[in-house]
Amino acid sequence: MDAELTVHPDDAGALIGVTRRLVLLRDRLIHAPGEAHHAGSILWEDEHRVQLAGASTMFPTEVVDFEAFGLNPNASWHAILPPSPDAPAMGALLLLLNEKDTRLVEAVQKERKLTDEQQFLVDQMEENLVLEIVRWALARWDELAQTDGQSFGASARALTRRVLPDPDIWAADNQTVASMDLRTAVVGGSRAIGFGRRIQ
Repeated sequence: MDAELTVHPDDAGALIGVTRRLVLLRDRLIHAPGEAHHAGSILWEDEHRVQLAGASTMFPTEVVDFEAFGLNPNASWHAILPPSPDAPAMGALLLLLNEKDTRLVEAVQKERKLTDEQQFLVDQMEENLVLEIVRWALARWDELAQTDGQSFGASARALTRRVLPDPDIWAADNQTVASMDLRTAVVGGSRAIGFGRRIQ
């Protein structure tokens, strides 16, 4: 079952917790020993936390069961990018974190100073996420110039232009989008503008 929830900005915080519950609607007169029979009994519940703001992320982040989502349970994170460049920039990208990778989850959700290990995990994810956004943008490069300034396409185009000195050259040769050369250029460009790990 799909449900849509709108949260007014005045009521939203950095972290929103969504709790789902299956509740017994009314008393059951006939029941076996140990079965729930009082109205209001909670039969099942789970909670999803969606991070909307923080030191590490600037877009919605959700901790999920990767197997339940049909994702490889050995992966740490997965970014859901919009199919259309015209999608609104806010909320168009959703970062899913594998609940089994407790070290990464803790690092992303931590509000105070990160340990060296946590910072490394976040930096590594950050620069690889920039790489995925740039690849997404290059695959649609000709469309992005026409997108609305508040769209995800416009944001992805602006990020790509900051990270790559000549994005038009990379976009012209589609074979290079998956190349190691592109990865090196994007990671280096990301670090130069303050994303990812710093070399000291």
